[in-house]
Amino acid sequence: VAPNGAILLSVPMNDLEIELMQIVNDLVLKKDIRVLNTKITGWKNARKAEVIIEKISGVTLDDCALVSNIIDDVIKHNKSFVGLKDMSIEVSSPGINRGLYSIDDFKLFIGEKVIVKLKKSLDGLKNIKGVIVDVNTSDIILKTNKIEITVPYSQIQKANLNREIKV
Repeated sequence: VAPNGAILLSVPMNDLEIELMQIVNDLVLKKDIRVLNTKITGWKNARKAEVIIEKISGVTLDDCALVSNIIDDVIKHNKSFVGLKDMSIEVSSPGINRGLYSIDDFKLFIGEKVIVKLKKSLDGLKNIKGVIVDVNTSDIILKTNKIEITVPYSQIQKANLNREIKV
């Protein structure tokens, strides 16, 4: 569960990543910034924190720098993150085809095209391209090829918006 109460997609986040996300979200909320996902990768001296943030008015370079500095301070001063002090930090916006990490994300994008990868096949489908028609507490309803498919939220491995860039 995210700090805002949203149920998180089963993106494999470990306890350390969740704790970092919660702490940073509490600190940046007043700036209208929200941490969508946190991932810590690497081994020992080559660790890296990858953090995706969003802001209703759009993420700026200054927003990324602010969050990066906050993460650096959290890592230096919080006992939970001992051993990560020399970790590199990468903060970015989610991009045009952003990932959907919670039920609330799906609700925000009702009517939008998405690509959903499932943990196991549903009606013979493992990957579904469709439009989000509706969202309830446990299911996402997608319309694809004139058929509505109810996808249990718990079966979603990964989901992204599927927007087209028109030139």
